[in-house]
Parts: sequence; C-alpha cells; structure tokens
Amino acid sequence: MKVNIVYYTATGNTEEMAQHIQSVLEDQGMDVRSHYVSDISPEDALDADLLVLGSPAMGVEEIEEYEFRPFFDEISSDLEGKNVILFGSYDWGDGEWMDTWSEETESFGANVLARIKVVMDPDAEDLEEISSLLEGISYE
Repeated sequence: MKVNIVYYTATGNTEEMAQHIQSVLEDQGMDVRSHYVSDISPEDALDADLLVLGSPAMGVEEIEEYEFRPFFDEISSDLEGKNVILFGSYDWGDGEWMDTWSEETESFGANVLARIKVVMDPDAEDLEEISSLLEGISYE
C-alpha cells in the first residue's frame, strides 16, 4: 500500500508525529513517504492509496492558513473515496479544530479512518496511543 504523509509544522510537534506515523505504517509493510507540505504537489500527494494529513491548530482552532490550508483547498475536490488519516497538535482550547477539519474532509467524500490529536509535544504515552490506533485500523 502506497502512503503519502503531508504535513505542516511550526514548532516540530506535528513533524515528530509524522515521523512516528511513518515508522508505525512502515512496520506494517506499507510504502510510506513523508513530505513537508511545500515540498509536494497536490497531484503527487493524491497519488497514494492512503493520504495522511497533518496540521497543528492555528489561529482560532483552524488548520494552518498560509501553507496547509491552500494545499488542502486544492486537493479537497479530489478526496472523494480517498482513505485519509488526519493528525496534528494543539496547545489551547479543546482541539475542536480536528473535529471541524474531519467534518470538512468527510464533506468532500473522503473516508476519514482516524483523527489523531496531541496536546503540545507528543510524549511516550501519546506515541504509544498513536501506535495502537494505527495498528487497529483496517486499511482495505
């Protein structure tokens, strides 16, 4: 299974999550590529069986607006039927940006298989929870 992880990070927390997700999925035998959002075209990102998207909460509980939002807006019309995992970190509020982002992603017809959110930087317990979640998903 070909997997593209596409993420934005400001402080490194979301990047750390991306690296961990990549490791877990590779351990499951998947062909995983991880890309900072500005380093991959929307067309190349969509060329995968599973799309894993990562953005921290920014502003007023929204995905990052200058790099990630334009990228997401560009791919949104091509998400129908696509298996997607969403992830990111936040440091205020209750993480409602993930709920909103998931609903938006599903409104474009994507199959959101998992939503992963971590407060601030992921610790060992967070990473273990991410591993357990990813190992329990049916990717078929």
